[in-house]
Amino acid sequence: MSSFKERRWKLFGLSVVITFVLLASIYVYWRINAPSPSTLCVTATSPPLELRMELDKTDFQQGETIVVSLFLTNKGSEPVALRFTYLNGHVGFLVKDENDTEVYEYPNFYLFLADNLVLEPSEQITAPWDEPTEWNQKGNMPGKYYGLQVPPGTYKIIGRTGRVSINGESPSESGRIETPPITVTIAPPPHVTATYPPLELSMNLSKTAYQQGETIVVSLFLTNKGSEPVALSFAYLNDLVGFIVKDENDTEVYVHPIIHLCLVYDIVLEPGEQITSHWEDPTEWNQEGNLSGKYYGKLVPPGTYKIIGRTGYFGMVGEPGPESGRIETPPVAITIG
Repeated sequence: MSSFKERRWKLFGLSVVITFVLLASIYVYWRINAPSPSTLCVTATSPPLELRMELDKTDFQQGETIVVSLFLTNKGSEPVALRFTYLNGHVGFLVKDENDTEVYEYPNFYLFLADNLVLEPSEQITAPWDEPTEWNQKGNMPGKYYGLQVPPGTYKIIGRTGRVSINGESPSESGRIETPPITVTIAPPPHVTATYPPLELSMNLSKTAYQQGETIVVSLFLTNKGSEPVALSFAYLNDLVGFIVKDENDTEVYVHPIIHLCLVYDIVLEPGEQITSHWEDPTEWNQEGNLSGKYYGKLVPPGTYKIIGRTGYFGMVGEPGPESGRIETPPVAITIG
């Protein structure tokens, strides 16, 4: 009897192990093949074909590249004969603005050669020659945005195939398969200000998300917002406006300018007049540290950083000036990835 019980418990234990291994295998397969949780996905079908379009997010800074992933898959159990009108027009996308005006299409030029291919069951195709399907936020369709950065706002991205016949038949009146739109928002570039009346210091960045090693341009302007001239005396000749960068631990990793010319610089700022960096020295950061510490002379690692605009040390004729000797903006958080 005890021998029977032992065998039964062994079989039970074995079944538990097998079940666990099976569930773990299913989970691993799902994690590998399932879209990322943050991926936005829409599909359109013309059986047995499915066109899928994916974006990794819908909120973008002005000027940020928008990557669009497109996949045309044979979901059936038989091969499918496809004839594309253009050699490079397998899959692409169209962008429309809030007024439903077409501002961008991919691809924008076509090779006038038909392309015949057979798509096997479960086989999929993307853009030919692994060409990246992306939008740099500039228009390429006739109209006011042709060749220009589009303004902030909401836009609709629609995935579509090129004009194609499927087993000799057209999938629609347009000759294409088209996905429902994904709406994206393009935000204006970050802008912060700080005031010490009648002076205003403003800082602009083109975006807040950067690739590692990408140059970060910081635009700074010190403006007399008052109705009378203001006499200023800067402690250093080349330190009128600049910025400092801090990491996630609030450690200073970069400062602009780093070299100070020890000559006083006096200037009278007329009403509405503004100054930027002296001698038009570019206010930018190449993502390398220039302050003592572990990042000195090295590329900083991916992560979140704060950029703070500030004036050099200065005094005002007849006025005490800022308590710290500077005007400083609120920080703008950026990500490097």
